Amino acid sequence: MEDKDYTSTTKPVTFKKALFDFWKRAFDFSGVTKLGEFWWIEILSIGIGFAVVFLSTTLVEKKTSLVVILLILLLFFIFFGFPAISLSIRRLRDVGLANLGILGIFIMMVIVAILNNIYTLNSLVDIINTIVNLIVFYVSLRPTDNYITTHKRGWRSKIFRQQKVGTSKV
Repeated sequence: MEDKDYTSTTKPVTFKKALFDFWKRAFDFSGVTKLGEFWWIEILSIGIGFAVVFLSTTLVEKKTSLVVILLILLLFFIFFGFPAISLSIRRLRDVGLANLGILGIFIMMVIVAILNNIYTLNSLVDIINTIVNLIVFYVSLRPTDNYITTHKRGWRSKIFRQQKVGTSKV
């Protein structure tokens, strides 16, 4: 397995560059995404998400076909969901998680989402959902290489990326 170079430039990312990289790397699950690039896309996704919810609500009130509403939601997921998943994976890798750590976070999120759908009005599930989302949010905000490790064995070596020889954690 080749050793990937996870370093990149530290100059600020513009909205235009972040958007271009978001689409260009839509199915690229390798490498990293810096914090600035990640947040430009998150802000855009939140705005578009509100627009989609508003549009869906408006269409429901106008008694529009459920098929049309589901088609709009499906298109939103295709154009923003898939690229957002690869963006999140690259961001988690940038903070220092290894593939197993990233997989663990996504498994937690899927389990909580399933529980949330099964027990829709259960406040304990809502609390667990909030905690998991806050953990992912917190980890996503961490600086580059925040969680890298020098351990060669044990759970840390499987969850966190290995620190490269000759580099120091800042």
